[in-house]
Amino acid sequence: MTALCLSHIDHRIGDVRLRVEDMAFSAGQFTGIVGPNGAGKTSLLKIAAGLVAPDSGSVELMLDPAHSQDLFQEPMQRARHLAYLPQFQPLAWPMACRDVVALGRLPYHGDFGALRGEDWQCVDAAMGQCEVASFATRPIDQLSGGERARVLIARLMAGRPSVYLLDEPTQSLDPAAQLAIMGLMRQQAEAGKAVIMVLHDLNLAARFCDRIVLMRDGEPAHIGTPSEVFTPTHLRPIFGVDMQPIDTPHGLVMQAVSVENKRSAP
Repeated sequence: MTALCLSHIDHRIGDVRLRVEDMAFSAGQFTGIVGPNGAGKTSLLKIAAGLVAPDSGSVELMLDPAHSQDLFQEPMQRARHLAYLPQFQPLAWPMACRDVVALGRLPYHGDFGALRGEDWQCVDAAMGQCEVASFATRPIDQLSGGERARVLIARLMAGRPSVYLLDEPTQSLDPAAQLAIMGLMRQQAEAGKAVIMVLHDLNLAARFCDRIVLMRDGEPAHIGTPSEVFTPTHLRPIFGVDMQPIDTPHGLVMQAVSVENKRSAP
């Protein structure tokens, strides 16, 4: 079932023109959005989240098969059904981790004082799933990058959204932390959620994602399964390197070899 649908998107961001004719994201599917810097990945994610209104086109959240909701008309519905994690997450205060996770319940009540027992159950369940319950009283600014990332994922999960939109949540994390984050999102997809993630690591995308959107110059150049999209023919002109797909017991792995002057190749 379609969870989120973008139609006839046309939007200018600096020198890049983002154009998406039709793109649907399904419940129970983990979609990776990949591409070189400046390809429009983050802009696409912000438009999908309803945070940036496109110059033209529409973004609809499919609440049930018979009803869709324009994300720009009902911000509270958007906040309850859609969770967004930006690429850079500044932390201005040394908040206790449990209070940070509780922020995921604010779309239902608006302030901490209104949180009820059911809300705190959602908070504690999310912390348990993300294995951060032991950090409940610790200030989040005292955690490592990987620990902090799991707390922020728990905040999204506490809101029980239908759609997750994450912009490079694994950047600057060590391999164990990267696998932990990707595993958590894989679990959410298997639980029936739509997971949409911007990634630069093609191997993580190949291993965990069901579907790949390969962006180039503001447009989706190729869409399909990892094995369909991650081919030398598709990747060479976009990334400027030769990439050889290798099947392993853990899934597809991309081996890259530099090639000069390939970025502008046809």
